[in-house]
Amino acid sequence: MNTETESETTSTGTAKLTLPTLTGMVVGSMVGAGVFSLPARFGVATGILGSLIAWAVAGTGMLMLAFVFQNLAIRKPDLDSGVFIYAKAGFGDFAGFNSAIGFWASAIAGKHLLLGLHHRDHRFVLQRIRRR
Repeated sequence: MNTETESETTSTGTAKLTLPTLTGMVVGSMVGAGVFSLPARFGVATGILGSLIAWAVAGTGMLMLAFVFQNLAIRKPDLDSGVFIYAKAGFGDFAGFNSAIGFWASAIAGKHLLLGLHHRDHRFVLQRIRRR
């Protein structure tokens, strides 16, 4: 079994995700949604300059968020459960739960929004093709 492209299997029979697979999932989920769709939306309304500015602002914001999590990981290496555990360690169980449920809800809403916009764009393109 190729460990670079497929998941590894331990002696107990459970599958593990490799580091490149996990990295790809994180990058695709966090960066792909915002950085690549925002400039396209702005480009329609503002042209190339607005699209470049939107890309720079979104990229800078995501880079700052990555630096925040890097700093948290350096300061608290024993915490390894993501957004939930940082909020729980700093503010208690209730804040940790709210951050986890808020993160989950925003991820679900964002994915549904992107799917809806994608579907709307395809309908718009198909309508324009049919008119010709």
